[in-house]
Amino acid sequence: MATKITKEDFQAYLKVQNSGKTNMFDLRNVVKLSGLSREKILEIMTNYRKYKKRWEVIENMKQKTDSDEEQKIKYQIYRKLDRAQALVNEIKELMKKINLVPSNEQ
Repeated sequence: MATKITKEDFQAYLKVQNSGKTNMFDLRNVVKLSGLSREKILEIMTNYRKYKKRWEVIENMKQKTDSDEEQKIKYQIYRKLDRAQALVNEIKELMKKINLVPSNEQ
């Protein structure tokens, strides 16, 4: 039966790896520092690239950054929406002055 590795397991392994506190081949120390079982650590070491790629792809999908052009367009959209809302509010105020606002909107 294959050992199941979760994202949290892989992150615990990476935390120890990035800390530089131990040689990652010192399994007893890695077990102690990561809280992972020896089997999980060996599974991660054996299939490191697979797990790294799997969670990098998921994270990249979650954190897709907009291109500069997309950011500019979004900024223009939000500015226009703000102006449109301001105009709507101004129109409602003018309509109230001459009693053109429907009774349910006052």
